[in-house]
Amino acid sequence: MAAVAADAGVGHRSGDFEMAWPDEMVDRVHATIIKRYNAEGHAQSVIEALLELRERHSVSPSQLHHIEVDVFDAAYEIIGSGAGDKTLVATKEEADHSLVYLVAVALIDGGVTPRQFAPERISRRDVQDLLRKVIVREDDEMSARFPAELPCRVRLHLQDGTVLVNVKNDYTGSHTGPESWDLLEEKFVRLAAERVDKALRTKIVSATKHLDSIDVSDLTELLASVPLSGS
Repeated sequence: MAAVAADAGVGHRSGDFEMAWPDEMVDRVHATIIKRYNAEGHAQSVIEALLELRERHSVSPSQLHHIEVDVFDAAYEIIGSGAGDKTLVATKEEADHSLVYLVAVALIDGGVTPRQFAPERISRRDVQDLLRKVIVREDDEMSARFPAELPCRVRLHLQDGTVLVNVKNDYTGSHTGPESWDLLEEKFVRLAAERVDKALRTKIVSATKHLDSIDVSDLTELLASVPLSGS
């Protein structure tokens, strides 16, 4: 057997190789994860931990002295302080790969959606000030548990000396804790509401939920009827 890769329309052989199909793991679908928030994958547990503290204690940005976040090595190296100065955030790509920005904007806005990556949101003074109060550290014990888990520890240090702590082994939507249908539907509605009317959203949700008993074309026809951006 030989692999062929397309490059500008030209096929290139990577060489002959053998596949021992009986020995291959073909069940990786069970390790599939779904992002609960519109943010870089390694940040999901941190955002969830932060929002739980925000809701549980009704925390506002004005109460904060600083925020400490402990994460596993991959998160630290890709979106944390290990990747350089993550307080320099001006573009969507920089924001999505800056854990300090994601923490700050989630605490202020109560979530992370496409709106949190709009240029005017990124540049606003409130989030630019708060992100400089976020400290990210690597935790060796958490690193040893990755990638089986995406652990984190979030500490909110308040102005009055109170410290609020939330520790997560993983987040809702990972392979260790799959999202419920209700949470998946809520995410779809939240993201689609501005472009898809309620009647069409309801049909898409129903078709997706019953995909094992309908033709795929039934779903694709519904998706094709979604208005294009700007139309």
